[in-house]
Amino acid sequence: MKDHIRPPVKVDAKGRVVADQQVRAHRWRLNVPASITGTKKQRLFFKTEGEAKKQGASLIQARLGAGRDLLERLRSRGMSVADAIEYALKHAPTKISVDINHACEAYLDSKREGNSKVRYLAGLKSQFSHFQADFGKRTVDSISKDELQKFIRDLTAKDGDTPAAPKTRINFIITLKALFNFAVSEGWRGENPAAQIPRPKLDEVTIEILADPSRCRHSSANCGAG
Repeated sequence: MKDHIRPPVKVDAKGRVVADQQVRAHRWRLNVPASITGTKKQRLFFKTEGEAKKQGASLIQARLGAGRDLLERLRSRGMSVADAIEYALKHAPTKISVDINHACEAYLDSKREGNSKVRYLAGLKSQFSHFQADFGKRTVDSISKDELQKFIRDLTAKDGDTPAAPKTRINFIITLKALFNFAVSEGWRGENPAAQIPRPKLDEVTIEILADPSRCRHSSANCGAG
């Protein structure tokens, strides 16, 4: 990284550099390289040379300070700059904007190629239709864990009012985890937002204890009541 800014130069009213030292400057121009801005190079203009130099020194100090802070944060995690770059390359998504509609279709295609059963594929397509209704046009890398959890919570039964059963929610969570694992493997995002979504507990079946032997359908010899 080049932490350096060239000295300001004087320019005329049209922004052209004035080489003659005897000619008074209309403005002073400071060329700030992309290595300092962090984005793209900039041209800043000032009334005096002193103002330009002061701003240049301030920009360099801010850049160096930010660099030291980042290095310190990396060291606190036991990482070097090389480690951080390697981690970013491994986990950061590629610069490809893929929406959920495309991701769902691509995932279904991968399952078809894997000779998945027709019934299984039909179930996936049904689940995806609900998910796509809410998120279809969203890009894969824009969806958060909180949004997925809300989607799971808001699922309803076929009547549209009754909350979906825990088993239904669990099945959706499993499907979303698989979908986003696929998205990660394709490089469409860096991590799986569904990976840590907790599964709801299944309803426990109430066990009825028969206190009256006459209600038992088995012989008294085999019945534990009485």
